[in-house]
Amino acid sequence: MGISVRTEWAAWKRVLIAVVGVVAARSAEPDLRWPGGTVQQIREDVFGVRFRQMREIDGSRAALDFLRKEFERDPRSEVKAYLGWMMLFSKGWGYPEMADEPRGLRLVEEAAREGSLVGRDVWARAKGYQMGGRAEPKLVMQQLAEASEGGSPHAMARLGYYYAIGYDGRSDGAAADRFARRAAELGQTFGLVQIGDAYAEGKIGGQPDIPRAMDYYFEAGCHADPEAWTKLGALAKKDTPGAKLLLSIGYVREANRAAWIAPTRVREHVAVLTTMAGERADALVELGRAHLVGEYAKRDHKVARDCFVRAAKQGNRDARVFLAMMKLRGWDETARVTEALADLQALAEDGVAEAANYLGYLYYWGTKEVGGLVKDEAKAFEYVRGAAEKGHPFALLNLGFCYEDGIGTPKNFGLAAKVFWQAHLRGYPDGKTRVRRLMAFIK
Repeated sequence: MGISVRTEWAAWKRVLIAVVGVVAARSAEPDLRWPGGTVQQIREDVFGVRFRQMREIDGSRAALDFLRKEFERDPRSEVKAYLGWMMLFSKGWGYPEMADEPRGLRLVEEAAREGSLVGRDVWARAKGYQMGGRAEPKLVMQQLAEASEGGSPHAMARLGYYYAIGYDGRSDGAAADRFARRAAELGQTFGLVQIGDAYAEGKIGGQPDIPRAMDYYFEAGCHADPEAWTKLGALAKKDTPGAKLLLSIGYVREANRAAWIAPTRVREHVAVLTTMAGERADALVELGRAHLVGEYAKRDHKVARDCFVRAAKQGNRDARVFLAMMKLRGWDETARVTEALADLQALAEDGVAEAANYLGYLYYWGTKEVGGLVKDEAKAFEYVRGAAEKGHPFALLNLGFCYEDGIGTPKNFGLAAKVFWQAHLRGYPDGKTRVRRLMAFIK
């Protein structure tokens, strides 16, 4: 499968035949940059994906049987970590009969000593709930910090929440946002939701702060957290100021990213943006994209450009990406390819995921998309990887194709499965389908 851009323009979509069935190439030195890591980290990540996709596809009983058999066959660190996790938080997993606090603590502690990030995170969570004795806040924060440093998004999300509420007696809002947002980029949004709940319940600041809570719910929702959208929806039904606009931005955003939502529903939310978009730059961006596509609003490049210009003046960087795209294609003005590419590259280097994903697409297709642009798979991979690391959903799919087919990087089915699963969690069903197929080639 070649790299593509899940945007509004169907004409951009191209397909290559996927090459499957080849054992992933192994480099002498592991790439420690995300989504890579040490051999043990990747093994644990892939095991987690295998177990979770088995729960979704084959059912919870089959997944539990698999876990038990793996433990009997080879009680390695990642198996101990997941089995202990189930014993400690059995109801959350849907296995109440597995509850065994003492044994669960022993297993996750053993796994943590053997280098398991999952084991370390679950142990810290259990101690935070005072399992196995009194809580030890400083030790819990230390363990979460070390797991976060190792790359565990679960630990980052939990650490962010604990910093927000001052779990160890010291609140740190900047650290809370930093860890919770990084976790959300890596697919774990519960930290943002929990911080939102803390503001809504008055745990932060001493009294309820619904506007701040809604900001965190919205941010989590933009990373495809269904609970966050449910909470915003409930606030919108109560006519909470600002909730309806945030909900409409979310609906139109997902529709613009090609998620299937009933067209009549999307048009209702486009109407809300048409009335209220001036209040927020991100609302202007999604309204502009809707007019650029023409599927849920009248196609009108001038209206789209006006929305993007207004949003860009408010400092929205995604708006600048879409202005550069329009400049590249000559929509509503004469095409200025060199200038547009320079704009996109500057934005990508500044960490704007939308720009990085689009550049990855352009460098993959080269002159087939832009005259004079030399195809460069290595650049395509690096741009797509950067966008995926920021949580861009379609970049995750593109990165999966890179690892699956060896586009700009050695083939690695384990990393392909990891990022395809992340794409699935963000609402792209193709991700789960590809994980299912790849697992047959991963030992």
